[in-house]
Amino acid sequence: MKNTLLALLLLLYAPSVLAQDVSSPPFIAVHGEAKLEVVPDIFPLTVTLQETSLEATQTQARIEGLAKEFLDLANAQGVQDADMQVGNLDISPETDYDERTQRQVFLGNTYKRELTFRFHTLDALRQFISKAPVGRQVRMSTGNFEYSDKAAEQKKLLSAAIADARTTADEMARGIGMRIVGVQTISNQALNIRYSNSSNATMLGAVTVAGTALLAPGIVLMRGTIILKQDVYIVYLLDK
Repeated sequence: MKNTLLALLLLLYAPSVLAQDVSSPPFIAVHGEAKLEVVPDIFPLTVTLQETSLEATQTQARIEGLAKEFLDLANAQGVQDADMQVGNLDISPETDYDERTQRQVFLGNTYKRELTFRFHTLDALRQFISKAPVGRQVRMSTGNFEYSDKAAEQKKLLSAAIADARTTADEMARGIGMRIVGVQTISNQALNIRYSNSSNATMLGAVTVAGTALLAPGIVLMRGTIILKQDVYIVYLLDK
C-alpha cells in the first residue's frame, strides 16, 4: 500500500520535478524586433449614399444619380477601375414603434449604396473631396492610410528581427561563457516564456493618420507616417 501511494505521488509531482531538473539543456529565450517608418501612398475613401423615403421611384433615382456623379468624377480624375468598387443597391424597410397605437409604423424604404475609391496621392484625395456632390444623402469618410509595399517590407523586417534576436542571444551567451548550439522554438507569437528584449531595437516616434470622418468642407488631411513592425520570439539552446 505504501509503495502504491508513493508511486501516485511521484506521478502527480513529475511535471514540476522535470521543470526544475538542472540536467536539462540550458536555453535563452529572446525577443527580436525590427521597425520601419514609411510614408503612406494609398488613401482610401468610402462614400455612402443613403435616403429613407415613401417615394420609391424618386428616391432610387436620386441615389443612382449621385452614384453616377461620383463615378464620373473619379473617371475624370483618372482613377483606375482597380481602385474603384461599387456596392450593390440595398433596399430595406424602415419602421418606428408608435407608443399610442402600440404598432410598428412604416416610414418608407431606405435606399443605400456604398462606393469605395483608392487614391495614390493625398492631393488627389483632396481634389476629389472638394469637387464631390454634397447633400443629406451623402456621407464620406477616409479609411486607414496604407503603404503599397507593406508585404515586401514585412519580409525584410522578419529577417532583420531574427538577426536582432540572434545578436542579443550571442551577447548573453558570451556573457556567461557559453555558446548557442541550436534553436528550440521560433515564432512570431510569444509563448508562455519570459523573453529577454533585444538590446539594439530603435523606437521610432511617428504618428499614423487614419479614419478621419469627413463631416464638413475644408477638413484638414495630413499624410503622416506609418510604423511597420515585425516581432520574433526564439528559444536558443546553449552549451559550453
